[in-house]
Amino acid sequence: MKLIHVSYAGPFHKIIDVNGKEWLFEMHNYFGPIALRKDGEPRAVQPSFKSQFWECVTCWAQQGENVDENNYCKYTHHKA
Repeated sequence: MKLIHVSYAGPFHKIIDVNGKEWLFEMHNYFGPIALRKDGEPRAVQPSFKSQFWECVTCWAQQGENVDENNYCKYTHHKA
């Protein structure tokens, strides 16, 4: 018997970090954000904990997960 695991995480989002780098990710309802490659597959190596990706996605999530008509995340960056 062969098993197939299907996990639905939701739509792909795009976010631009404070350095101008664009990230593609999905927000899994259990595991949280997962950085993706351009083809939509999860990156083999996720961003390090020091990456601006995490800070920006955290701000976006805390501010209501708003997106514009092009599916870019809308957020205000909080300076540390």
